[in-house]
Amino acid sequence: MVNLKDVALRAGVSLTQASRALNGREDVSEATRKKVEKAAVELGYVKNMAASALAGSIPLQIAALVKGIEQESTDFGSPNIHSLLSGISSYASSHSLEAATYLLDDSCTSYAGYCRQRGVRGAILFGADYQSGNYREMVESELCCVVIDIPLEAERKGCVLVNDFYYAKQAAAALIESGCRQVFMLSGHPRAYVSQTREAGFRAALAEAGLPCLPEQIINADFDWKEARQATLELLKRCPETDGIFCASDYMALGCHSALQHLKKKIPEEVSLFGFDGLVSTQMVHPTIATVRQDSFRKGYRAAELLHKLLLGEACDHTVTVPCQMIPGGSVKKTDAGR
Repeated sequence: MVNLKDVALRAGVSLTQASRALNGREDVSEATRKKVEKAAVELGYVKNMAASALAGSIPLQIAALVKGIEQESTDFGSPNIHSLLSGISSYASSHSLEAATYLLDDSCTSYAGYCRQRGVRGAILFGADYQSGNYREMVESELCCVVIDIPLEAERKGCVLVNDFYYAKQAAAALIESGCRQVFMLSGHPRAYVSQTREAGFRAALAEAGLPCLPEQIINADFDWKEARQATLELLKRCPETDGIFCASDYMALGCHSALQHLKKKIPEEVSLFGFDGLVSTQMVHPTIATVRQDSFRKGYRAAELLHKLLLGEACDHTVTVPCQMIPGGSVKKTDAGR
């Protein structure tokens, strides 16, 4: 069987240079990289992933631990999982690394133990409950860890975020500027960091406009379509004067949209609606739903990049913030300035 030493001999380089070239290290010249890759192809060399991991060599795997994807309600907070994983895969592919996705359910009692059993030296963590023992154990372990949507800065740890407070405030402000005065919010659940920060942005927009924000104006709908639909039906029965609803996710906004149509409420003439995520499906209903579009592909790409740097021990910013885009829709009344 052809081994790395054979490749190094064929290319006329040292064993260390051959290893670095095949593992995408930047401290190898382009000429050396091409020689080594050519030799590997000619000899039919195949990397031994298990041996590399056991030897503690340059990391070849960008691992993602995804929690909650098995639940129909996607209550882990963002249905854009495909785009996120595509971003991770794109970075890994462009740096000759392996991308691996591990789907976790409630039977997993230790994320850190799960990684150690599989020789995973670091992982991107998505969908975790930041108050759980599993999460705390992982971020306190020796393993490298990048968390999506939860702030985290520590040695060998980092995070990729969007500015949830800012964009939630912008969305709520858009409803107010369109003329809404009885504005409510469908939030996720109290344990979710994104719920907490988006709620804070919602409150700030109302306070800035001189409008009250009572506890009953924020309704938890668990990031779920059915829950959001039912919550909207109950809200309009209890407060028929409601004229604006901000949803902390598009998945909930779609449920809210369905309820409003069921009640024969005119959107946006009677009730305006704003979502958060940028799901394609928000543009497939009528009227279309205004939303905050996240760049989930970029979040995945930057998370993989950050994990790679942490695994290599390179200096880097441990917090990466990815911008969003405000997407207008037919669900919000146009102001005079927007006409």
